[in-house]
Amino acid sequence: MGVVHFRKGNVPTAKLIWQSVVAKDPTYAVAFYNLGVIDFYDKNYGPALDYFHKAITIQKIRRGLVMLGRTELSLGKKKEACEHFREGYKIDRDRTDVGLYLASDYKRRRHRTGAVRAVNSSIPPRP
Repeated sequence: MGVVHFRKGNVPTAKLIWQSVVAKDPTYAVAFYNLGVIDFYDKNYGPALDYFHKAITIQKIRRGLVMLGRTELSLGKKKEACEHFREGYKIDRDRTDVGLYLASDYKRRRHRTGAVRAVNSSIPPRP
């Protein structure tokens, strides 16, 4: 229900739902992840960072690592962001979003070879 409310733009209700889920089950990584997403899009990067850290501490999920990296980039923590993108990329190389975030970070740092390698390895091979 929290995701449905978030997608419909009813963010306060979505946040309340996920907070109640965390209160009932503090080991549910997806709830912390979704609270982090809500705070990330509201540009509350500090709380988002905490929620994403909690989520990946409970369960290392690719999307949690990617959002943690995106939050760190927003806070200017490029080195940490790149490490989390790499970690997410190791979990699921078939997902192009991780490789492209990693490539964009390399590009920002003017590391052309790393950027090209990240992009090339994130594009699925042709059948």
